[in-house]
Amino acid sequence: MKLEVAVNSWLNDVDGIKIADAFNAYLPANISIFGVVPVTKSFDARRSCYSRTYDYYFPAACIGINNESSSEDVDQRIQYFRRTLKSLEGRHAFHNYTVRRLYRKSQRRGTYSPSRNLIADEESSKDEEPSFKDTHDEQDNPAADIGEERGAGRRAYWLDESEEGKDPVKASHFRNVAKCTCEGPEKLNCPSSVVRIRVTGESFMVHQIRKMVGTAIAVFRHVLPEDAIPVSTCRHARVVLPLAPPHGLVLSGNSFFPFRGGYTRAKGGTGGYFFSKLGIQVSSQIAERMNSFWLEKLAPVISSSMNEEEAPWSQWLESLELNRIDDLEFANLRDAWKQWQSMATMRRYSDEH
Repeated sequence: MKLEVAVNSWLNDVDGIKIADAFNAYLPANISIFGVVPVTKSFDARRSCYSRTYDYYFPAACIGINNESSSEDVDQRIQYFRRTLKSLEGRHAFHNYTVRRLYRKSQRRGTYSPSRNLIADEESSKDEEPSFKDTHDEQDNPAADIGEERGAGRRAYWLDESEEGKDPVKASHFRNVAKCTCEGPEKLNCPSSVVRIRVTGESFMVHQIRKMVGTAIAVFRHVLPEDAIPVSTCRHARVVLPLAPPHGLVLSGNSFFPFRGGYTRAKGGTGGYFFSKLGIQVSSQIAERMNSFWLEKLAPVISSSMNEEEAPWSQWLESLELNRIDDLEFANLRDAWKQWQSMATMRRYSDEH
C-alpha cells in the first residue's frame, strides 16, 4: 500500500508505528500493518522487489519422521530431503511447475514481453494475473496437470523441437531459485512435528513453490524417480507433477532495490526525512511486531492443518500414491533427456573446437 503523509511524520517515529496502528484499528485481527516507511515517488513494490523468501510447512510424517524416530534416523532423512531440495536451486525452466499459458505473452498488449513476464511472483503479476476460472479446477487435485497441453493422456513425455510450437516454453518460464533448503523438525504448537522449507528467489510463478514441494516429497517417498527434478526442468520435458496443499505456504521476506539517487531530502519544512540509499530496511522494532503476529495469528492457523492423518494431508498423500507415473513412460522420457544432453555436449565441444 502506498499513500501520502505529512513529511514530518517520522520525526519521532522512524518506523511509522503510529501510522500503522491508526490503520490497524480499522482492520480485522488477522490482518496487520507492521510499520510505515518513506519511499520515493517512483517506488513500485512489485517491480522494486528483487528477492522473495517463502516458507512452506508440512507434517514431518510425510518424510517418515514421527515422535518415535531416533535422532540418527531424523538426521538421515533431513539430509536426504535437503539434497533433493537443492536440485531445485539455480536457473531452470519451471514450465512443469506452473500454468504455462499464463507466462507466454502479456495479456495487456497481446505480445510477449520478457521484462514484465520475468518479474511475476507467486501471486502472479499484474500483467499475467490468472483468473479464478483458470486455476480453481487444479487447486485441490495434487496430481493435476496445470499445463494446457495434456499430451493425449500421457503423464510424462518428450516434446521435440519440431513439435514445441504446440506447447512453447518461453524465457518467462525460466526462474532463478537462489536457495531451497529445510530445517529439522519442529513442533509449531501442535502434537505432530513439522518441517519448514525455505525458498528464496527473484520471482516465482503461480503454483511454482507448491509444485516444487510436492515434487520433492514425491521423490523422497519414491513416488517419482530421483532424477525427476532435473528431467522435469528441461524445456523439452512435459511431466505431470504433484501440487502440494496451500495451507503451509507463507511469504516470509522481501528485499528491495536501493532508491535511485542515494540520499534524497524530502520536500517540506524543517526536519524533512532523508531516504536511505539502502532502500527499505526492516528495523528490529518492525521485526518484533512481525514475529508477534506470526506467533499469535499465523502459527496457530498453520499448526491446525499439520496433522498427516487429517485433511488436507491425508487425502493428498493418498492421491499422491494413486497417481504414480508409469515406469516405462518415465523411462522413455529419461532416455530422450539423456540423448538430448549428449547431443548438447557434442554441440558445445564442436563450437569450442
